[in-house]
Amino acid sequence: GISVDQKFKLFNHDALLSLDYFRNDFDKQVVADLEDVRQVKFYNLAGKSFSNSFQAEINFEPVRKLEVRLAYRFFDVKATYSDELLQKPFTAKHRAFANLAYSVSGWKLDYTINYNGKKRMPSTQGNPFQYQRDDYSPAFLLMNAQISKTVGKKHPMDFYLGGENLT
Repeated sequence: GISVDQKFKLFNHDALLSLDYFRNDFDKQVVADLEDVRQVKFYNLAGKSFSNSFQAEINFEPVRKLEVRLAYRFFDVKATYSDELLQKPFTAKHRAFANLAYSVSGWKLDYTINYNGKKRMPSTQGNPFQYQRDDYSPAFLLMNAQISKTVGKKHPMDFYLGGENLT
């Protein structure tokens, strides 16, 4: 793999861009094969199996005390299941992340959104029609937000109110 970080100025403030790429090739691996709806098979890998991961992330401060973090990840993971090279099930190829954090006078506001792309689902073609599922799960968003306040100087305490899974 390789990782590169570059600092630069954006909006007259420090910014950081990070790029990562990693590849793994597997030659000895136990495969959990879920491709037959009637059984789960465990066996040693007979074929190819690999993962490619690319991530780009940028951190910057567009205005004073507002921090922004944006990231994207491409995750390509494949393995051979019964002589067929397939995308690993339940693994999103595309993911994205955005976080806004603002602080002023002891108050901190934080908002995060995560995007999870569609995921390949194991085949259900062996089931009767009414029990068959789509080949891919839908993509979804997950949002979290929090407001916190620090009080006290000698013995500071943090109070917060927040919500998770707001979608």
